[in-house]
Amino acid sequence: MQLDNTDYKIILDALYHLAISDNADLSDNISALDSSELEQRLIALRQHFSILERKSDYYD
Repeated sequence: MQLDNTDYKIILDALYHLAISDNADLSDNISALDSSELEQRLIALRQHFSILERKSDYYD
């Protein structure tokens, strides 16, 4: 899977929220995940952020 600008935006947004969150749970060890599982998680993140983006566009 190739990363595009949307993927980078999702990653940066997630990192930003981790940085500012007082109760971020960083205990998950992602090094144990294989590339297929990581790809599925990235797809799920993309879908989640797409839903949030559509909702924010609806209210603007």
